[in-house]
Amino acid sequence: MKKYEPIEKYVNSVYNVSTDIWIWQSIIGRIVNEYENEGLNERDLFASIFTIYDIDKKSGNGLLKVFQNNDIRITTKSLREQKKLFFRWIINSSILKIYNSVEILLQSVILEEFLGQDSKNFGKKEIKLINKEIRDCFQKENWGNFNTRNNRHLIQYLKFKSPEVEEFMKNEVRVDLKSNWEEFFELTSILRNVIAHNGMLIEKDTLNNIGNSAIDIFEQYFSTELKVDELTILNPNQSQILNFLNMINEFAANMVKFTKGEGNLQFAGFK
Repeated sequence: MKKYEPIEKYVNSVYNVSTDIWIWQSIIGRIVNEYENEGLNERDLFASIFTIYDIDKKSGNGLLKVFQNNDIRITTKSLREQKKLFFRWIINSSILKIYNSVEILLQSVILEEFLGQDSKNFGKKEIKLINKEIRDCFQKENWGNFNTRNNRHLIQYLKFKSPEVEEFMKNEVRVDLKSNWEEFFELTSILRNVIAHNGMLIEKDTLNNIGNSAIDIFEQYFSTELKVDELTILNPNQSQILNFLNMINEFAANMVKFTKGEGNLQFAGFK
């Protein structure tokens, strides 16, 4: 079956993400259970310290220095909590990877469908062409300032070019959720910025922005209980997060389908 190349690239980029998370959550979960069920007293499994060479500017030689009062000690009793911390940054990094793949996919479709360019060798040159096309459209249609924040320019352009995309974006993501697909993408864009630029820490203003986009989805798949210096840590619900990642994949594939005016996903290699 012939496959649509931008979708094929997207699938190859993100397919292993959810698979790896599911497999390693299962395997590491079993290992944690085995240690907890040993029936022995708490014992150390791992310990580490943070070290850096203090380099002399003239000789280039250095002495190894230890950062004080910041050692890590993992025991049989703390292993479950360490598992949660480990998968928190793995999952958040996975959201970043998938979002970047969505961004490239949407840009590739614009390049092929509306600019008549091949997206096979997608790069900075192609991004400039896309941004110029959308900026010109902003000016021609009097959309105001060219706004690339959270990739809103891509969404506005695709909605303008495709009535089917515009209709799709108004649909609720799930029957039990009030947020629509446009609000979902805005939320995902906000989370991407939190992960990439703010060390997975959510500022108060960002929380307010989330409340204005897809708060019901956020509350279902993330919690705001953990804090560091009054900032909220982006903490995914690890038992449910694969459903959130699937939503991103659904958004990406269906955006391409509606942009191309296809009736189903068969064109992209789905049966």
